[in-house]
Parts: sequence; structure tokens; C-alpha cells
Amino acid sequence: MKLLSIVMISLILVTTACSSLLSGGEELTIPSQWKLMSFSRAGDEITVVEGSTVTLEFGADGQLGGTGGCNGFGALYEVKNDMLIIKEIVSTLMACMDDGIMEQETQYFSALQSATKYEISGDHLTIFFGEAEDTLNFVKQ
Repeated sequence: MKLLSIVMISLILVTTACSSLLSGGEELTIPSQWKLMSFSRAGDEITVVEGSTVTLEFGADGQLGGTGGCNGFGALYEVKNDMLIIKEIVSTLMACMDDGIMEQETQYFSALQSATKYEISGDHLTIFFGEAEDTLNFVKQ
């Protein structure tokens, strides 16, 4: 009986350590994969460049990765309540010639590195960055 209690308590602690409860009551499931749908800057909604795929994946090991539309990237992250801290992003260095792709990727990486907090509502993830009015808007994959 004691062994079962110890195992159950350990399982609860591990489960709690691997996710973060948001103020809205929804958890960031780790690992999880997201697809960027749009940026919002100074109230203007900017959709992802047509034909490009921009992704974000949170790993259980404190690492994240994805694609910026052209290059793959990775970084370390921390979640504290609804706060999100993303460390320096490292990416591959391919040049993509399609209109707007490289500019979009530069803005995406910059926004991720200046992330301040996040919210999850159903299958939607919003990452706030900059002045906290600016957002990255994702849908779960």
C-alpha cells in the first residue's frame, strides 16, 4: 500500500512538472505542435504568406523548434504560470527567394524571442510579444 501511494504521488509530481496551468484554466500540453495563422501588430492582422508553413513545437525537455517558413529553428524555453520566456533562437541559414518569406521569418523569430506571455483557448494558442498588444496566433496541429 505504501509503495502504491509513493508511486501515485510521484506520478502526480511528474505530471505537474511537465505542464503549466494557465490563468484561463487550460494547460499547455507538452509536447504540442502549433501552426502560425497570423501576426497581430499594433492592431493590424497580418496573415502568413500564402504557400508558407510556419510552425512551433514545444518539447518536454524545455526545447522548442519548428519552421519559420524557410528555415528550421530551435531554442530553449521556460513557462512560468502564463509567462513564456524563449531564449536565443538558432536556425538554419537557407535563403528563400519567394516574396515575403524571409521578412516573415525574421519577424517571426524576433517576435518569439520577445515573447512575454501566452494564452490557450481550445485549439488556439496566442503568444504575446513586444508591448503585449502584439500577438502570434496559432492553431493546434
